[in-house]
Amino acid sequence: MNRYFFLIPVIAFLVVAASCAGNQSTFDYATATVTVDKELLLDDIRTLSSPEFAGRFPGTEGNLKAQELIIDRFEALGLNTFGGNFRHYFDHTNPRSGREFTNLVNIIGWIEGREHPDRFIVFTAHYDHLGERNGQIFH
Repeated sequence: MNRYFFLIPVIAFLVVAASCAGNQSTFDYATATVTVDKELLLDDIRTLSSPEFAGRFPGTEGNLKAQELIIDRFEALGLNTFGGNFRHYFDHTNPRSGREFTNLVNIIGWIEGREHPDRFIVFTAHYDHLGERNGQIFH
C-alpha cells in the first residue's frame, strides 16, 4: 500500500490550514474559491512523513514533533484554544490488540463564524500512525 495513503487525514487538515493561512493562501468570499500555497503544503507532508518523525507512533519523539508542527500551524492561523491549550489528553485501549495507551493527545483549535458568531469551526488533527516495526518505518 502506498506510504502516503495513511496521511490522508493529515493532508486534509493541511489543505484547510493552508487555505486559511494569512499571506500564503487566500480565500475569495465572493466566489468561495481558495488559493493554497502548494509548496508549503507539500513541504509539511514531506516533513510529517520523513524518517525524522519515525512514523509518529503515540508517545514517541516523532509523535511529539508532529504535535509541535501542527500546533505551530494552528498558532499561525490564529486559532483559539479550548481551556488555554491546543493539546487535550485522553486514554485509549486498542480494541484489536487490547493495548492500553495513556496520555494520548488530540490537538484541537477553533474559530468563530464570521457571518454567524454563535457558530464555530473546530479544527482537529489526526496525526499519529504505526511508527516503526521490525526496523521498518510506517511513514
